[in-house]
Amino acid sequence: MDLKTSTITARLAAESNLDITRKKNATIEEEYLDGAEAELKKKLKQELEKEADSEQDKLREEVTEQLKKKLQDLQLEMDKVINKTTAAALKEKAAQLGEIEEISEDDSGSLTIKVRV
Repeated sequence: MDLKTSTITARLAAESNLDITRKKNATIEEEYLDGAEAELKKKLKQELEKEADSEQDKLREEVTEQLKKKLQDLQLEMDKVINKTTAAALKEKAAQLGEIEEISEDDSGSLTIKVRV
């Protein structure tokens, strides 16, 4: 929280070690053997990359949900601070206007100030 610039920054990071193992078996005629190994490796690599991307997306979604929850908590905290600050400013202004006779506040944040001018 930076009060000078009135900004709040929330960051969340996550790491995950991914261990993916795949085996492929294929029956190939000998005349196609040269290109088949390269083709199998290429397909296997594509499958591994696709699964790694899927896991990365899943992790990103988890982090996003955690960040949303944290931001909701921060919003509640900011609302409380804003309400207290506003109430203090209103009380100060009321004191400048005249003699404060009565102040009543409730849990919902409602504030009533009775001032004699």
